[in-house]
Amino acid sequence: MAKKFFIIFMGFLVFNLFPQVIPEKAPEWKEEAKLLPKVKNVHPRLLFGPEDIKILKEKQNTEFGKIFYQMIIDYLPVCKAPDHTNFLRDGTDAQRQGFWRLPTVALHYILTGDKNSYEKALGYMKLFLSLPDWEIGAERNSGMGAASIMVGAALAYDMLYNDLPVDFREEFRKKLFNHARWMYYGGHLNYNKATGYWQNDPLNNHRWFRNAGLFLSILAIYEEKDEENLLWKRHLKN
Repeated sequence: MAKKFFIIFMGFLVFNLFPQVIPEKAPEWKEEAKLLPKVKNVHPRLLFGPEDIKILKEKQNTEFGKIFYQMIIDYLPVCKAPDHTNFLRDGTDAQRQGFWRLPTVALHYILTGDKNSYEKALGYMKLFLSLPDWEIGAERNSGMGAASIMVGAALAYDMLYNDLPVDFREEFRKKLFNHARWMYYGGHLNYNKATGYWQNDPLNNHRWFRNAGLFLSILAIYEEKDEENLLWKRHLKN
C-alpha cells in the first residue's frame, strides 16, 4: 500500500509541479524570416535542388562518381527500419539509423527511382512518426540521438517530399516541427535541466550535431508560417 501511494504521489509531482519543457505556444515574433524565391515552396532544397538531380545521376556514371555510388550500393542492404527502438537510448544506434541509413536509402531512391528504396525510406519515416519521443532519458528529445534522427528525418522528408502522400507528409511536417521545438527548448535553452556541457561552447561537436538537427528540420518544413518564425530566427544565432 505504501509503495502504491509513493508511486501515485511521485506521479502527481512529475505532472503537476515540474515545469513543462515545451511551451504550449511559441512567443510572438514580429520579424518575418523569408526564404529566397529559388527555394521557397521547392523540394528538395537541403542538400541539392530539383535542377541538381539530373547532374547527380550523370555524375554517378563517371569514374569518380562510381566510387561513391558503389559505397551507397554496398551499404544499402542494411538500410531498412529496425524492428527495435534501441536508438531511443543508444546515441550510436540513433546515428546509425538516422544519420547514416535513412539518408542513404532516400538518396538511392532519388538517384534511381527504385521503389524498393522508397518503401524502405518510408518505413523509417513511419516508424519515427509513430514514436512519441526520438530520445528518452535525461536529454529527452534534445541529445545526440535525437539530433541524429532529426537529421535523417529532415533529409528524407525533403528528398521524398513530392512523392509522399499528402496527409502523411503533413503529419510528418508537424512531427519535425515538434521535435525542433523540443531540441530548442529542451536542449539549447536546457529546459530539460541536463548536464549543460555544450550549450555555452560554440565549438563543441555535440552542439553542431544538435544545430544540424534543428536547422535541417526547420529548413525542410519552413513555409513562412508565424509559428515557425521564432525557431527559424533564433536558430540563426546558434
